[in-house]
Amino acid sequence: MTPFSNKKFNDIFFDPAFQDYCVILIEHRDRSGGVPDEKTLAQILTGCNAMLDASYVSHFVEEHDHLIFCYLNYDSRTFSIRALVGSLKQTIFNIVPEGNRTVVFYSDPLRDETSVVSESFFMARTTGYGMLLGSSAPLRTSYIHTCEESPAPLDRDFFTKLFSDLSDHELKKASEYLAEEAEFFRDAYRSNAYYTCSEMLHYISSAFFAMKHFFDSVNLNTAFYENDIQTLLYKHNGCSGLLLAFSEQLKEYDDASTHAVSPLKDRERTSEIINYVVENLATTNLNETASYFGVTPEYLCRLFKQNTGMNYSKFIRDKRFEKALELLGGNEKMSVAAISATLGYKSQSYFQNIFKKEFGITPEAYRRSIRMKQM
Repeated sequence: MTPFSNKKFNDIFFDPAFQDYCVILIEHRDRSGGVPDEKTLAQILTGCNAMLDASYVSHFVEEHDHLIFCYLNYDSRTFSIRALVGSLKQTIFNIVPEGNRTVVFYSDPLRDETSVVSESFFMARTTGYGMLLGSSAPLRTSYIHTCEESPAPLDRDFFTKLFSDLSDHELKKASEYLAEEAEFFRDAYRSNAYYTCSEMLHYISSAFFAMKHFFDSVNLNTAFYENDIQTLLYKHNGCSGLLLAFSEQLKEYDDASTHAVSPLKDRERTSEIINYVVENLATTNLNETASYFGVTPEYLCRLFKQNTGMNYSKFIRDKRFEKALELLGGNEKMSVAAISATLGYKSQSYFQNIFKKEFGITPEAYRRSIRMKQM
């Protein structure tokens, strides 16, 4: 970006009565985050020039890399840049189709050319704040400077807590938690909550992946999570809107699940899973069984728990011990090593250790006790 299109600063602003300067940056995007076409950019630039002409303020407007820069020379004691920025947003809203996103950034009063150039470059580098905070309010670059300098982290327990609630199917709690976070981000700018762009992006990405993982786990495919995070942020107007969308999705899913009757198909599939496990004790594991039935491991565990009241891993463990007792008591010719292999244990010693931990004696001792009873 080259400020002022190589024009001389003093050729643009020549009135010595005005000691202050301001940079205004306008970033216009469509709902998916795409940059505007040349025709739309030209319309916005013309509209901004016309509105600034009507305000009787010395100005220069140019476009660089799909961003529009307005440079103003004014007197901060008598002229309100904040009011002007509000009028600019309204002007652009009247020009472009409804639903697009326009973020307006503006600087505090600046006193010389060096400050103006430096601020314009800074604003061009930090437009990501508009994507994250939304287009609702014009953004002061003094606020963004503080954010960039802020080492403050957002809540590091956010992802852990959200993931835990989703894993436990505490959907109401997770939905309320997301709604609270949405409210926090909605008020972040007004309440001067300072966080870097990368910190906010990491935070919202954590929520995105937790939600995607949850809906994958319940075998519910949704086109919503096929979008990238940037598209969703523009579509929902920043972190606040996207977190609220997550909250509403959980509410809808929870309501549907609460009022749904457990389908016969799910119970039948659980019976099929049980039969498959019993017949394949030597080779089965969670991932293999889930793959066989064409579901995710998380979905299989949830389905199994819902229809049997038992954890899937405990069911397999109990079935293997049950079969081990049967083989040790009824087949004297079958060695402990062979029994261990038949049940799918990785080694005889491992089988002996967990058997003793469960029953208090070794497999060999159990077999001897059975023989003594028979005698």
